[in-house]
Amino acid sequence: MAGYNETKIAVLSFFEGQDEATAREVAEYLGITPFGASSYLLKLHRNGLLGRRRLRKGNRVSRERVYYITWKGFKKLEWLRATEEATQTNLVYEDEVQGDEPFLPFRS
Repeated sequence: MAGYNETKIAVLSFFEGQDEATAREVAEYLGITPFGASSYLLKLHRNGLLGRRRLRKGNRVSRERVYYITWKGFKKLEWLRATEEATQTNLVYEDEVQGDEPFLPFRS
């Protein structure tokens, strides 16, 4: 599975395009077991990044829950994307510096 922040970005991005989703739907998206997805969604819920409610089936309430992204989740996703972008920019810069020629920002 992807790294910690990569997984968080993937899950929060998934919810960015969905109103609500079950653990089973997230599991299919990530390619993991429903139990693994459920555990991860519960963790994000406890951190306030996702909200949840019980799923209604007709007139009865199911044991299954649906999750949705919260405002805090949107803000965290925005921050993670900015952090990831800054990290990738620094990695590209370091690759350029490691060339055979010395890096001279200003040539005369």
